[in-house]
Amino acid sequence: MAVLYLAMRRRQASVTSALLATVALALGTSMWSTASRGLWQHGPLILCFSLAIFFLSRQPIRLADAALAGFALGYAVLIRQTAGLALMTITLALLTLNWRAALALVLASAPPSW
Repeated sequence: MAVLYLAMRRRQASVTSALLATVALALGTSMWSTASRGLWQHGPLILCFSLAIFFLSRQPIRLADAALAGFALGYAVLIRQTAGLALMTITLALLTLNWRAALALVLASAPPSW
Protein backbone atom coordinates (compact mmCIF):
# COMPACT_ATOMS: atom_id res chain seq x y z
CA MET A 1 0.00 0.00 0.00
CA ALA A 2 2.93 2.32 0.64
CA VAL A 3 3.91 2.04 -3.02
CA LEU A 4 0.44 3.21 -4.08
CA TYR A 5 0.75 6.15 -1.71
CA LEU A 6 4.08 7.07 -3.34
CA ALA A 7 2.54 6.76 -6.80
CA MET A 8 -0.24 9.16 -5.85
CA ARG A 9 2.24 11.63 -4.39
CA ARG A 10 4.26 11.39 -7.62
CA ARG A 11 1.13 12.51 -9.47
CA GLN A 12 1.01 15.61 -7.23
CA ALA A 13 -1.86 14.44 -5.03
CA SER A 14 -2.00 16.10 -1.63
CA VAL A 15 -0.80 14.16 1.39
CA THR A 16 -4.34 13.99 2.76
CA SER A 17 -5.92 12.67 -0.42
CA ALA A 18 -3.11 10.16 -0.96
CA LEU A 19 -3.50 8.87 2.60
CA LEU A 20 -7.28 8.68 2.34
CA ALA A 21 -7.16 6.81 -0.96
CA THR A 22 -4.53 4.38 0.35
CA VAL A 23 -6.49 3.68 3.53
CA ALA A 24 -9.70 3.31 1.53
CA LEU A 25 -8.06 0.75 -0.75
CA ALA A 26 -6.46 -1.13 2.13
CA LEU A 27 -9.40 -1.23 4.52
CA GLY A 28 -12.44 -0.38 2.41
CA THR A 29 -12.02 -3.21 -0.07
CA SER A 30 -11.37 -6.91 0.26
CA MET A 31 -7.66 -6.26 -0.30
CA TRP A 32 -6.68 -6.58 3.37
CA SER A 33 -8.75 -9.70 3.92
CA THR A 34 -7.52 -11.47 0.80
CA ALA A 35 -3.85 -10.57 1.05
CA SER A 36 -3.57 -11.29 4.78
CA ARG A 37 -4.87 -14.85 4.64
CA GLY A 38 -2.92 -17.95 3.87
CA LEU A 39 -3.23 -17.29 0.15
CA TRP A 40 0.47 -16.91 -0.54
CA GLN A 41 0.20 -15.50 -4.05
CA HIS A 42 -1.94 -12.44 -3.30
CA GLY A 43 0.56 -10.41 -1.29
CA PRO A 44 3.39 -10.58 -3.86
CA LEU A 45 0.90 -10.12 -6.70
CA ILE A 46 -0.42 -6.89 -5.19
CA LEU A 47 3.17 -5.73 -4.64
CA CYS A 48 3.99 -6.34 -8.31
CA PHE A 49 0.86 -4.48 -9.45
CA SER A 50 1.63 -1.61 -7.08
CA LEU A 51 5.18 -1.34 -8.40
CA ALA A 52 3.91 -1.31 -11.98
CA ILE A 53 1.49 1.49 -11.12
CA PHE A 54 4.28 3.41 -9.40
CA PHE A 55 6.63 3.14 -12.38
CA LEU A 56 3.90 4.12 -14.85
CA SER A 57 2.71 7.09 -12.78
CA ARG A 58 5.44 9.45 -14.03
CA GLN A 59 4.44 11.83 -16.80
CA PRO A 60 5.75 11.66 -19.45
CA ILE A 61 6.43 7.94 -19.28
CA ARG A 62 10.13 7.16 -19.65
CA LEU A 63 11.33 3.98 -21.34
CA ALA A 64 13.22 2.91 -18.22
CA ASP A 65 10.07 3.25 -16.11
CA ALA A 66 8.06 1.27 -18.66
CA ALA A 67 10.70 -1.46 -18.61
CA LEU A 68 10.66 -1.59 -14.79
CA ALA A 69 6.86 -1.80 -14.85
CA GLY A 70 7.11 -4.61 -17.39
CA PHE A 71 9.59 -6.46 -15.18
CA ALA A 72 7.20 -6.18 -12.23
CA LEU A 73 4.28 -7.35 -14.37
CA GLY A 74 6.37 -10.25 -15.66
CA TYR A 75 6.88 -11.39 -12.09
CA ALA A 76 3.16 -10.93 -11.48
CA VAL A 77 2.49 -13.40 -14.29
CA LEU A 78 5.05 -15.77 -12.78
CA ILE A 79 3.26 -15.56 -9.42
CA ARG A 80 -0.23 -15.96 -10.85
CA GLN A 81 -0.91 -16.60 -14.50
CA THR A 82 -4.17 -14.66 -14.55
CA ALA A 83 -2.07 -11.50 -14.14
CA GLY A 84 -1.38 -11.92 -17.85
CA LEU A 85 -4.75 -10.27 -18.45
CA ALA A 86 -3.55 -7.17 -16.61
CA LEU A 87 -0.29 -7.27 -18.55
CA MET A 88 -2.17 -7.37 -21.86
CA THR A 89 -4.57 -4.62 -20.81
CA ILE A 90 -1.80 -2.31 -19.61
CA THR A 91 0.19 -2.99 -22.77
CA LEU A 92 -2.77 -2.12 -25.00
CA ALA A 93 -3.46 1.05 -23.02
CA LEU A 94 0.19 2.05 -23.19
CA LEU A 95 0.25 1.27 -26.89
CA THR A 96 -2.27 4.06 -27.49
CA LEU A 97 -0.06 6.53 -25.62
CA ASN A 98 3.50 5.58 -26.52
CA TRP A 99 4.38 2.56 -28.65
CA ARG A 100 8.06 2.64 -27.64
CA ALA A 101 7.13 2.44 -23.97
CA ALA A 102 4.72 -0.41 -24.74
CA LEU A 103 7.50 -2.27 -26.53
CA ALA A 104 9.86 -1.72 -23.58
CA LEU A 105 7.18 -3.00 -21.21
CA VAL A 106 6.59 -6.16 -23.24
CA LEU A 107 10.28 -6.92 -23.72
CA ALA A 108 11.03 -6.44 -20.02
CA SER A 109 8.09 -8.61 -18.96
CA ALA A 110 9.25 -11.60 -21.03
CA PRO A 111 12.23 -12.91 -18.99
CA PRO A 112 10.47 -13.28 -15.60
CA SER A 113 7.41 -14.92 -17.14
CA TRP A 114 9.36 -17.54 -19.15
